[in-house]
Amino acid sequence: RRQFSILKQLTDSSAWEFDFKTGQIWCSPELLHSVPVPTDNIRFSLHKALHLIHPEDRRPLISAARRYLKGDRNKIFRFDMRLFTDCGDLRWVELIGNIRSSKKGKPEQLAGILIDIRKRKREEERLREEAVTDPLTGVANRRLFEHRLQ
Repeated sequence: RRQFSILKQLTDSSAWEFDFKTGQIWCSPELLHSVPVPTDNIRFSLHKALHLIHPEDRRPLISAARRYLKGDRNKIFRFDMRLFTDCGDLRWVELIGNIRSSKKGKPEQLAGILIDIRKRKREEERLREEAVTDPLTGVANRRLFEHRLQ
């Protein structure tokens, strides 16, 4: 707990866990609340959890999770997505986790952390904008012109 408390302070993150037997998700509440509120951990169904994810990110997340489960499970699962907070605001998070399997190789648990990546996404957007605009005039540059022409 102490180590995770340190991690939360450094990364603005939450822990999560999906139980394959029950279909339940457990999550620490930090990234789901817009304003820090002392509260217990949250449990909900997979169906309810999917409704916390932006609609455009749901299918890609499910597809990525299926590929992960069929592929090399020794690797770490990573996925960027947008979550709705309790106030309805959207928050970019990176879902990071790995799987724990039974001795027979059947998945039992997928667990990890959610990291707030809003700053990283703003920086990515700024860099994308810089890549296609002239720094002096702010007008679309040749790269964007050719892309749109195609």
